[in-house]
Amino acid sequence: LLGGGFSFVVLEIVAKLQPYIDATFLSKLAPPEALGWYSAATRITGVLIFPATTLTFALYPTLARLWHTDRPTCDAMVRMGLRFVTLLGILAGTGTVIFAPLIVELIYGDEAYAPAASTLSVLSAYVLLVYTSIIVGTFLVACGRQWKWALAQSFCVVVSMALDPILIPWAQQRFANGSIGVCISVVVAEIAMVTFG
Repeated sequence: LLGGGFSFVVLEIVAKLQPYIDATFLSKLAPPEALGWYSAATRITGVLIFPATTLTFALYPTLARLWHTDRPTCDAMVRMGLRFVTLLGILAGTGTVIFAPLIVELIYGDEAYAPAASTLSVLSAYVLLVYTSIIVGTFLVACGRQWKWALAQSFCVVVSMALDPILIPWAQQRFANGSIGVCISVVVAEIAMVTFG
């Protein structure tokens, strides 16, 4: 089981590693409040990307089957999925920017969490990009290219390790919110993921 699915294990480990790296750098290079603001914003972001992850769970078995039996239909389904998530991603990203202060106030209610709205606004670009990369990644895995996708995903870890130590102190000094620096690095990594995909 491990031999046949080892590439999936690596892919999952790499995907889970980046948030831990970001949180570690943020806890070392910024005040504890910045980590709280980042945590609040990423919780909201997790809800916003739920439709895309749900779609991938539904698409993956069908894409894997069609890749081997009917490639034109597989290509058509991927194109349809990309169109759908692009539209949904634009709506989710735009809504995140526009309503970030209201969302943070409604969920957390405390004035101390108000800076999380700025963090969430920067993450809106991530929301837009991750909708695309989730579908592209699902297609690549269904085609048996999970090692290449895991390699691309590991680039996100490299980006975090390279940019977090630079961007967190810069954002903390400039905006008094180091979590904005982490979000910029996350967006850069997601741009790389979409480009690679």
